[in-house]
Amino acid sequence: MSITGWVWMQLTLQERIGIMEFASDQNALKWKTARSG
Repeated sequence: MSITGWVWMQLTLQERIGIMEFASDQNALKWKTARSG
């Protein structure tokens, strides 16, 4: 098992949701800047 996988397993559901929302926000930002730029 990778370190990342192990760390992920230690997170609470709430933390996982927060991370996934953060990641999708970052993705949306990248798309916005790519399109406007």
